Parts: sequence; structure tokens; C-alpha cells
Amino acid sequence: MKMRDRSGAAKPARCKGLEISAAVVLMMLLAPVQSRAIDEPPESVQEITRMWKEQKGEIAGWQDEKTGATWKQVLINQPDGASNLLMPKTIKVVHDVGYWLNLDTVKTDAAENKNDPAVKAIMAEAHQTFDVASAKLNDAFNNVMVEAEKDDAHYRDELAGTRVDDLKLAADSWFEGTAYHDRNVARARKLKEKWETMASQSEAAREALTAKMTADASAAWPAIAGSIKAQDGFTPDKLNDFKGKTIHLKGHNTLGSAFNPGEYDYASEINGMPIAGKFTPVVAEVVDKATKQTGHDLPGEDWDIYAVVEGPGQIARRTHAKGAVKVNGQEVGKFTAEGSESVPCVVVRIFAVHAGPVATGSSAEGAGR
Repeated sequence: MKMRDRSGAAKPARCKGLEISAAVVLMMLLAPVQSRAIDEPPESVQEITRMWKEQKGEIAGWQDEKTGATWKQVLINQPDGASNLLMPKTIKVVHDVGYWLNLDTVKTDAAENKNDPAVKAIMAEAHQTFDVASAKLNDAFNNVMVEAEKDDAHYRDELAGTRVDDLKLAADSWFEGTAYHDRNVARARKLKEKWETMASQSEAAREALTAKMTADASAAWPAIAGSIKAQDGFTPDKLNDFKGKTIHLKGHNTLGSAFNPGEYDYASEINGMPIAGKFTPVVAEVVDKATKQTGHDLPGEDWDIYAVVEGPGQIARRTHAKGAVKVNGQEVGKFTAEGSESVPCVVVRIFAVHAGPVATGSSAEGAGR
């Protein structure tokens, strides 16, 4: 059936039921889209959520590090990782999470969504992780420092001083941005300065002692030397003539410079021929005591000795070879190679010696022991 308008033209009839049905279908189709748009978090919330998830994955396992290193382990750097207090993952957490919390993106997203429950939970977890890890690392660091501060016996030890310096530098890095930074850096610095002061005072005292012992030795030596009679004219090529006899030698001890020590305590040359000396037990004991008191070996210069000629031997003479480094026939540098060669020598037994802070003598008969 057709209906007509006022002009009399026919027009189609409308079905109100069909129009209503179409509207319902359209609303049903749009409803899920609108719901999803309402339920989906803002992009900034999604971003910070993703970033924290990635960060947690990178630091996983740090809670398993239970015990830090001891001072002894740090000192010798054993086992591997002792220089990091055996807590590399905890150190990573403090560094990485601290860095993460200070990222501009994180701070901006957190500020924009400060009332969002998910963001609030993420930031609370991040701060707690940072605080717990920092406190854990702080405990480990200070446990080492407590032990180190009780180990003043190592105040002159160069390695120990280096380790304390390393701890100071490490604390400056490990605890950056934490409440523990300044106090831990200061604690390590204080120990290093304490040991340096002790070493300086000790060295001054040793120098004073060495000067006194040297003066005392110089005063005592004439009486010791005056009681000893020696044969004149000794040279190494006259070994057979002087074997078993007492000789007097003056000069430098070149052991450690021209000759390798090996089993000897003294070395020199006459007319290019080596002489190697060994202390008697009495002399060895006096020299050992003096070097321990002064903290230094005897000087190499100005030795005055009396010894008994024993016989032939061998000593290692140090050698030095120089050469040029060439590339494609052109000289690009020079090198020096050090080595040694075994050479014949005359062995003597030293029973009296004056060198620096030492002036002592045992009997010539004792030289045969």
C-alpha cells in the first residue's frame, strides 16, 4: 500500500519496527568499543608498567645474595668477585633502579598518574627495592670496613692501602644517590689517611733508628776490625794460595745489581773476577735483626768485610742485551733484554762485616761452619 503526500505523489510506507531494530544493533556494536576505550589504561601508564617489568627482569635474583665478602677476601681478591663484596647483583640493583627512578620518562609518567593505583604500586615497589638493596649493600660494605679497621698490622702494606683506596672509590660509585654515600666514602678515606699517617710516622722513626745504628756501627767497627789479622794481596786467580786463609775486602756489594742472589749474601769483583760471599750463622742473625729493625736491606755501598776463602763456585751474572725493533726493514724502536749466565767465582765465608747499621764479627774459626 502506498501513501500520498500533499502534492498527491505516492511515497513508500515506513516500518518503525525496522528502524528501531537497526538502532539497537548499532548500539550493540558500539558498546564494546566504548567499554574497551574506557577500561584501557592511558598510554603513559602502559609505558611505565612496561618499563618496570623490563627492569625487574634485568635485576632478578639479587635477593639470593645473602653474605658479603670478608676483609681478608677483599685483600687477596679471592674468590673471584671479592672486590665487589661478592654482591654484584645487589650492586647492579642499587645502580640500575636508582638510575631508573631518575629517568625523566619515569618521573613524568609517575607525576601524571600519581593517583593511578597501578602506578602507585609500581613506584612503591621500585623505591622499596632500591632502599632494601642499598641497606643490604651498606651492611656488607661496613662489615668489611670493621674488619679492615682492626687490621692495622697492614698499615705499611702497599696492597692493603690500594684495597682501601679501591673501597673508597667503589663506595663513591656504589652508594651514589643513597643515604649511605657520604659516610661510607668518608669511612674508607679516614682509614687510608690513618694508615698513611702511621706509615709516615713509622718511617720517620725507622730513619732515626737507622741513623743511630749506623753511627753506632761506625764507632764499633774499628775495635772489631783491629782484632782480626788478614792476608794481603788476595785476587781470585790466587785461589790455591789463599784457600783457608782470612782476607780483607772493601767495596760495594753488587748482589742484586750485577749478580743474582741465589745462595749468596755478598758479591763483588777483583780484576773482573767474581767473588761470592756467604755469612756465618752469627753474622746472618745480626744482619737479619738489623734489616727487620730498620725496615730496609743493607745498603750496597761501602762494605768492609773479613772472610775465609773456601774454594771455587758458580754465580749468576746478570746480562743485558740491546737491539733494534724493525718492521719491513725499518727501525721502529729499541729493546733491552735482561738475562743471566753462570760464571766461575771464588766462594768466601764472611765472619765479620761493617755495612750501614751493621758492625759485627764472629770468630774466624766459626767461618768454617
